[in-house]
Amino acid sequence: MGSRIQPEEWHALIQILAFLLCFLAFLYFVLRALLMKKDTAGKLAAMPLDEPGDPDNRNRTDKEATEPAPPASHG
Repeated sequence: MGSRIQPEEWHALIQILAFLLCFLAFLYFVLRALLMKKDTAGKLAAMPLDEPGDPDNRNRTDKEATEPAPPASHG
């Protein structure tokens, strides 16, 4: 069924441009990470992943967030 689809020549150009755009963005971020200074990389690595005002942790205390949940009772 797909063999009946005959795209125009310029449609192939869109696919090539989209691939090149994604590849160049990937290459940019890889080179940026590889050429980053050690002190900048250390500063970014030491950043906390959770912010104090995180909406997911709003209703829990620190103790509740670190304690495992009690086993469920079947009854």
